[in-house]
Amino acid sequence: MSGKRHFSDEDLTAFLDGEADAALAREIAAAESRDPNVRDRLQALHLSRDVVREALDTVLADAPDVPVLPQVAAPMDWRAAVIGGLAACLVLGAIGLSQWPQDRAPGWRDYVAAYQALYVTDTLASVPAARDPDARLKELGATLGRDLSFAADAPRLNFKRGQVLGFEGRTLIQLAYLSPDGAPMALCIIRDQDAGDTGITSETLEGMSAAHWSRDGFAYLLIGSRDDDLVRQAARAFMDAL
Repeated sequence: MSGKRHFSDEDLTAFLDGEADAALAREIAAAESRDPNVRDRLQALHLSRDVVREALDTVLADAPDVPVLPQVAAPMDWRAAVIGGLAACLVLGAIGLSQWPQDRAPGWRDYVAAYQALYVTDTLASVPAARDPDARLKELGATLGRDLSFAADAPRLNFKRGQVLGFEGRTLIQLAYLSPDGAPMALCIIRDQDAGDTGITSETLEGMSAAHWSRDGFAYLLIGSRDDDLVRQAARAFMDAL
């Protein structure tokens, strides 16, 4: 039996960080030598790491001295918190740090958009079709605490895979699709009890069309492509199916 092994972004990031186990590291190293797609994805993730390092150096160079505070408990190193936040951004493949407004901290949609910006058609085209997408969505729904069966039959979108991610200790589910013209798209869902029910809002994130809304304690973001009409129509279909 032959066929290319598909490596997730998490596998490739672990390889770059030297944290992949020996068997996975050997597989990725072998694939890198013969598969241009694997080489390109590794290069993209490596470049995003360099951008984060440069941003981190800039932040720390401009940072004021740590203020002296009464020690009522173990003091928090706020510089470490900055490093931790940027490291999390790196794991998500964030490449647009400098574009975030200075008057607010990046939210979960910003991180998702930065991650999605690394996707190309081949990222998902090489993923084999799920044998039982309903079973996978049931598994992911149990992890999230929300029925996801509505997501399998997205109009005009080809469901490719689902992943469990996370943001600030909360489960974030990413459902990946290919559009009719081959553009990678994702529906991301996170629990957000404070969001309230909102209608669909369209916007542009990292140069991609996006639409977000919230309902019943969960927030949703559909992002990808540059076809505003397709994204709005698909978002409406998803929302109506909830």
